[in-house]
Amino acid sequence: EKKAPLAVHIFVDSMTAVGGSQFIKSDACGDYETYLQNEVIEAVEKELSISSKPRERCVIGASSGGYGAL
Repeated sequence: EKKAPLAVHIFVDSMTAVGGSQFIKSDACGDYETYLQNEVIEAVEKELSISSKPRERCVIGASSGGYGAL
């Protein structure tokens, strides 16, 4: 049938008081890097029963979001 498997999509709002975040650790805008790596992923795994297996996840982004995905 070539159907795509069920997926959960999480969109992170990275706007700060001075504009968009580059998803980095910044004294000016905040520690978005650690926030995404630790708090956001942990909360998503807990609240939505998402697998923690790397082969079952995909993180993507465009422009600054691509940097954040790295």
